[in-house]
Amino acid sequence: MTEEVWRAAIENGEDGARVLSPSVGFFRPGFERGQTLDAGASLGTLESLGRRRSLRLPEDLGGVAGSGPGEPRGVGWREELLVLQLEDAGVDEAATSAPLLEGAFLSPGAGRFHRKPDPESPPFLDEGDKVVPGSTLGLLEVMKTFHPVKYEAGPGLSADAKVVRFLVKDGDGVDAGDPLLEVEPG
Repeated sequence: MTEEVWRAAIENGEDGARVLSPSVGFFRPGFERGQTLDAGASLGTLESLGRRRSLRLPEDLGGVAGSGPGEPRGVGWREELLVLQLEDAGVDEAATSAPLLEGAFLSPGAGRFHRKPDPESPPFLDEGDKVVPGSTLGLLEVMKTFHPVKYEAGPGLSADAKVVRFLVKDGDGVDAGDPLLEVEPG
């Protein structure tokens, strides 16, 4: 059986690289404060929607856990799990702070992404449409419950933008952090 793996998201912080959860779920840490974590090292497990996955650092980033993991706990999407003191002073800071895909809006959770409110209705958005914070991009279906996915500006995303293209088809299954659509400044 193949191990299911998620890669932690990384942002630059004042005191090191902030390691962020790629999904909502229950985090069981597998490291101690002060422990050296090699590139690609396991941080523990993250359970979401009944699936437990190994949570790992990116393959090109290692360092020392500058903060303790705390107790196992529920975490939110992009919640800080630890601050990593970088071992290699030559690490490109821009690379650690860049979003996964420049101009891509990432899924806030795992589920099935729907572009339409129902099969007979037109999609919420088409390519070329403008979006602003709060615009509905689609619905995320989790256990037969539909949650609106709203546009938010963030790293690599402007407050008013234009949809370039959708990166998933209507009804596709997605994991937290998967790119849903590409936008450009409006």
